[in-house]
Amino acid sequence: MICAKSFQGKTIQAKDGPIGHVQDVYFDDLEWKIRYVAVKTGRWLPGKTVLLASQTITRYEHGNSGVPVSLTKDEVKSSTSLEAEKPGNPHLCCTHEVLGYSLRATDGDIGRLEDFVIHDEDNSIRFLIIKIETLMAAKKILIRPGSIIGIDRSAKKLIANLSCHDVETSPTCEHSG
Repeated sequence: MICAKSFQGKTIQAKDGPIGHVQDVYFDDLEWKIRYVAVKTGRWLPGKTVLLASQTITRYEHGNSGVPVSLTKDEVKSSTSLEAEKPGNPHLCCTHEVLGYSLRATDGDIGRLEDFVIHDEDNSIRFLIIKIETLMAAKKILIRPGSIIGIDRSAKKLIANLSCHDVETSPTCEHSG
């Protein structure tokens, strides 16, 4: 598993060399799966950001290593440009856009979205990391994306079918990012 924040900025490695770095990650908010990785190309293709399907990632790397993809530089060159065509599906969200959104429970607002936990093998978002403030201290908890019934972009809120108590008593996260 890898967190979305730690994935951003990683070098993307095509079959024949580095192509740039991860600028953002696009996910489907109905299925909670990563669909695209927006890659800011390096000097070999200046000023371009391309969308690569998540299936082209052959292995998520932890630490400082690059992320290999199953494409050549020529294939990347002919990929859809983010500048030319942003993903048109209304259920596609970029992680960078929604980080920091507040969590609206059934009985009030509680916490903010801190990060996403992505499963390496199937590109699914397994957990949302929510930072909440309690009377005692701040803590990070894990909730399943199935608990989210909607995203209100204008209000910058994730709408959950959980109570504040359910959120507060969710498993904690040791993630330090």
